Amino acid sequence: MGLPDGEECVARLNIIMSESEIGFEPNRSSIAGDPEPTMERFVRAMADCGDFQIEAGGHTDSQGSEGFNAELSRSRAQAIVSAMADAGISVANMSARGYGESRPVATNQTEEGREINRRIEFRLLSPHPLDADNIPAPVTIAGVTGEEVDPPPPRT
Repeated sequence: MGLPDGEECVARLNIIMSESEIGFEPNRSSIAGDPEPTMERFVRAMADCGDFQIEAGGHTDSQGSEGFNAELSRSRAQAIVSAMADAGISVANMSARGYGESRPVATNQTEEGREINRRIEFRLLSPHPLDADNIPAPVTIAGVTGEEVDPPPPRT
């Protein structure tokens, strides 16, 4: 049918992210710069990819504490997934995970290396497409340990 497989979908997202001008405020998860051009590219890339389970993984350099970096990386990954949802992309099959400083791809001894390590990478969680209509509602996770948090009561 000419539709992309999960690996191709993730490759598209990673190329877009590597070419984007999306950044983050220092030590924060606030997106810096204008995410709109990148989100427009994500919309096109995800048009045929919404049925795959995809993780947005946040990574940091080694500056700061391990716990802070884990939470910062998770918050940044969640900021990207939230921006994708705000752009109209179905993120029902997406998740955000923070890896902190645990997976460097460059040295943390230079500013250039630290800059490379501060990144968002997309990863395919399953090569098999899912039916988004049959997926249970997401559970809100907080903190570094991943303890479950009860959702707020419905408004009446």
